Amino acid sequence: MYKNADRNDDVIRLVEKYHGEHLQETHKRLGMEHEERGDLRSAEEEYLKADDIKAAINMYREKEMWTDAYRLARSEGGEQEQKQVLHSNTHLGGEAGVKLLNKFGMLNEAIDHFSEIGTFDFAFELARLGAKERLPGVHMRMAVQMEEEGRLDQAAQHFIAAGKPAEAVAMYVHDGDWRNAEQIAIDHSPESLPDVFVAEARKALEEDDTARAESCLLRANRPDIILKYYQESGMWPDALRIAKEYLPHQLLQLQEEFEQVELLGGGRGVSSLLAQGRAFEEHRDWVDYSATDDETVINTALMKSADLALRFLANSDEEIVLKVVEALEAHKDYGKMAELLLAIGQNRQAVMALARAQQWSKAKQVASEFVPEMVSEVEAQYKEWLTKEGRVGELIDVDVISAIDLLIAKGQWDKALDAARQQKHKPLLEKYVAQYAAELLSQNHIDLMLNVFEKYGASSNPANFNLYKAIVDKIVSQSFSSPSEEYSRLSPVRNLFLSVYELLVKENSESRHIFERYVHALHLMTIRCDASLVDYSAFEGTDIPSEVPLPESSWIEGSVHEEVKEWVLATSVDDGASRDLKLDSRGLFEATIEANGQKWPECIITGYPITRTRVDFGDLSADKDNLNRFLIAIKTNPTDQLINVQEFMSKWAHAPLNMSL
Repeated sequence: MYKNADRNDDVIRLVEKYHGEHLQETHKRLGMEHEERGDLRSAEEEYLKADDIKAAINMYREKEMWTDAYRLARSEGGEQEQKQVLHSNTHLGGEAGVKLLNKFGMLNEAIDHFSEIGTFDFAFELARLGAKERLPGVHMRMAVQMEEEGRLDQAAQHFIAAGKPAEAVAMYVHDGDWRNAEQIAIDHSPESLPDVFVAEARKALEEDDTARAESCLLRANRPDIILKYYQESGMWPDALRIAKEYLPHQLLQLQEEFEQVELLGGGRGVSSLLAQGRAFEEHRDWVDYSATDDETVINTALMKSADLALRFLANSDEEIVLKVVEALEAHKDYGKMAELLLAIGQNRQAVMALARAQQWSKAKQVASEFVPEMVSEVEAQYKEWLTKEGRVGELIDVDVISAIDLLIAKGQWDKALDAARQQKHKPLLEKYVAQYAAELLSQNHIDLMLNVFEKYGASSNPANFNLYKAIVDKIVSQSFSSPSEEYSRLSPVRNLFLSVYELLVKENSESRHIFERYVHALHLMTIRCDASLVDYSAFEGTDIPSEVPLPESSWIEGSVHEEVKEWVLATSVDDGASRDLKLDSRGLFEATIEANGQKWPECIITGYPITRTRVDFGDLSADKDNLNRFLIAIKTNPTDQLINVQEFMSKWAHAPLNMSL
C-alpha cells in the first residue's frame, strides 16, 4: 500500500520495525527505482543508506557525471574507490580534467595512479597542464618501465628528460652498450664519462682484450689502473711504457722492480752479467753507425743508453748525460731527452724539450713544479699548436675564445654559437650572435638570420638596433604572393621585436618606446586583411602623417605599380569620386588616435581607437566587438595563423586571451 502510494518513508519505517534484516536491501531497491526515474540525488541517498557506495559511484560514472563521482569517491569512499573513478575517467583530459581533479585535491594522486598503471600519456597530460614540477617524476617512472621492457633508447630519452642522465649512462653500462653510454655521458653527464671508460676497461680485461682496456683507462685518465694490471700480469714492457708516457714519476721505481724480477727469475747471476758487460766495454763493442745502419737497432741502443744514464749517471757525470741528450736531440726523441735534462736539473730545457715533443700535459706539470714562470709560455705554445692543428675539441678546454674563433674561421657557425652558449656568459653569446647576424644580413639571408635570433636569443644591446631595423626594412620591402606567405615572413620579425622590447622594458630603457611601436606595427601588419577592402580617402585633418620617407626602390612589381598609378590618375580627375572622410561618433575620422589634445586607447585587433566598450587583458586593450569577432573567427575557423596570433597577443599582454568575454 505505502509502496504503491510512493510513501517511501513509511515503507522504510515498517521494514525497519518488522523486517530489519531486509532494510539495506530495501534502501538499495529504492535507490534503483529513483535511478530509473532520473532522480539521482535521491538514488544516491538510498544507496548510501544501503551502505553501497560503489553503486552510487557507478551510477554517476555510467552517466559520465564525473564531478559527482569524484565527490562521492572523495567524501564517502576509500583509496580503492578513488582509483576506480580515476581509472574510468581517462577520456576526460585537457584543462577540464585538471580543473576537476584540482577541485577535489586529487591531481597528484591521479598523476601517481596513471603512472603506476602505465597510462603515461594521460599522466603526462595532467602534469603538463596542472603540475609541471611533476613532469620529471613521470619521465623517471616511464624510463624505469621502458628499461624493464628492454626499450633502452626510449628509456634513455626519458631518463634525460627527468634530469637523470647518469641513470641512462648506468643503464647502457649495465647492458654493455658502450657507444651509447659514452655518447649520453658526453652530451648530458660529463662527470659519468670516466666511469663508462673504467667499466668498459673492466669488461675488456675479462675478455683478455688488453689493448681496448688500456685505451679506455687512458681516456678515463686512469693510467694507474692499467699499470697495476700490467705489473701484476708480468707484462713489464707494457708497464714500463705506460709509466714512461703517463706516470714518469714512477718510472725509476718500476725499472728497479723489473730489474729485480729479471735477476731473480733468470738463470745467470749478477757477477756473470757484470763480467760480460765489462768485456763488451773493453772491446768497444757497442752499437753505433759504424756497427750497423739499422735505425731500429740504433734507436733501441740509444734508448738503453739514455736509461742507463738516467739511472746511474744523473748525479755523477753530467758531461756524459749531455752527450746522450745531444744524440737524443739528433734523433728527435725529445721526450727521453726531457727526462735526462730533468734528471740533471736543467728544468727549463726539459720543459722546452717536452713542448717540442708535444707532450703538453707533462710540460705544464714540470713547469708548474720546477719553473713556474714558464707555465704561461707553455700554455701559449699549446694554444698556438691546437689552433694550428685545428683541434677544436681540446682548444675549447684551454681557450674557449680561440676555439670559437677557429670554428668561425672554418665557417662552422652553429658549433661556434653552441660553444659560446655553453659558457653561460650572455655577453659572449650575444657578441657572436650579432657577428653571425651581420654576416647573414650582408648575404641577404634574412630567414636564416631570424632563425639564429630565435635559437640563441635576441639582445637588447643598442649596437644591434641597426641589425633589427635592417631586418624590418628588407622584409617589408618585399612583395608576397599570398597573405599566408606574408604572415609566415612577418611573424618571426614580430616575435623578434617583442623579445627585444621585453628585454628593454626589464632594463627600463628609453628605447623601449620605439620598439613598442615596432611591435604594434608588425602585429597589425600580420593580421591585416585584403588591402582592396579598405576605403582609402583623403586623410586631411587626421593624425595620419601626410609626408613619409619614400623608399629607394619600388616595393611592388612593375605591372602592379602601373595599375596603381593609373587608378590614382583616374580617381584624381573623376569629379564623381567621393573625397569625404568616414567619421565616427566623435565626429572625427574613424582611424584618428589623437585629436584636440586628447588621445584614445588603441585597439590591439584593428589599430583603430577604442570609442565604445573597452576590454583589457594584461597590458593590452581591445574594442569588445572587434575582439569578439576575432575570437569567433578562431572558434569557427581555427587556423594555425589565427592561433599563433592569439598566443602572441597573450605573450605580449602577459595574460591569457580567453576564448569567452
